[in-house]
Parts: sequence; structure tokens; C-alpha cells
Amino acid sequence: MASPSKKGAKRLSDRTFEKLGLHKSSAQRKLVKMLLFEYVKKTGDNICWQCGEEITEFDEFSIEHKQPWSCAEGPNKAYFQLDNVTFSHLSCNIQKIRNSPHQRKLTAFDIDIAKDRLVRNLSGFRYVRLYKHKGIVKYMARVPHWEHGKRIKDYFGKARENPHDAAYDADNIMIELYGKKAITNQKLGLIPPKN
Repeated sequence: MASPSKKGAKRLSDRTFEKLGLHKSSAQRKLVKMLLFEYVKKTGDNICWQCGEEITEFDEFSIEHKQPWSCAEGPNKAYFQLDNVTFSHLSCNIQKIRNSPHQRKLTAFDIDIAKDRLVRNLSGFRYVRLYKHKGIVKYMARVPHWEHGKRIKDYFGKARENPHDAAYDADNIMIELYGKKAITNQKLGLIPPKN
């Protein structure tokens, strides 16, 4: 059986939820975010770090780290480092949207993210996969198509003998899907422009 103090706390929590439609901790976070957004607007800092457009609505407002704190040498320090904190539209702040710079202003940060992900890619090229089957090694472009932060489908190139050819395929697919803002292997300096 719950103690009287736990019962009283539960009743108070239920009354707060009934009146506010939120738990008290959620209501406090929302209030702090609303106050912060009003101060940010007054200072004129309500410009999205990702797309460069004005953040006009509270529901669009989010706090963002310029450099990912979770990958930093000292995550605790990087998380609370104020010069690493900025403001963005919530939609621009979502990681999947970050994978689609064609929908917003391309930043140097996008290039850094693309280069960082190449470390985990065995082919050494963006959107080029290494396929091994029965002793045969082939390289193939596999480019995801994103719309509104959702992965719609993947587009594939031809099976190639070397990763360079597959990288050119990947670049062609990226440009076809996303236009000139696509972060291609050529933009990353991994392959020279084709004549």
C-alpha cells in the first residue's frame, strides 16, 4: 500500500495535469523554452543556424549544438559549452534533415559530417558500397532519397570493378536527386571532375 505522502503527491500531480493538460515538469520545460524564445526574438538571434531563415514560431524553435557533443572528447564539457550552442528550426535540427542539405543552406558542417561518416565506409567514397559474393568483389552506388526528413527509397548504380567508377555513379544519382547542393564525392575532393 502506498504511503500517505505518496498518495498526496499523486493527487497533486493529477490535479496539476487536470488543470494544465501536462505534467508539472513538462509544463515548466515549456515555460522556460517560451521565455527563452521571447528573449532570443528580442535580441534578433532567432535566425536558424541551419537554413539561415527567421524562426517565427515557438513550436519551430529548438536549441542546437553546432558540433555534436556526443562525439566530442569531453561530451560533458561540449554539451554545456555556450559557444557551441545555437538556435534552429526544430525541423532543421532533426538528424535526418541534416542528411538532406539540399533542402536548406549548405554549411561546412555538412561537409564535416559527410567526411566523418566516410571513416565507417569500407569503400572510402560517399554512398558507395562494397559487395562480396562467392569470392567476387564489386562496388555499387546506393544513394538514399529523402523527402521531408523521411527516407523514401534507395537508388542504385551499376556493379563496378573499382570504387572510383561507383563514386561517379553515386555523384550522378545525388545530383539528379538533389541538384547542385548535393555533397558529392567530387565536392569532398575524393575524385576529380570527369571530363
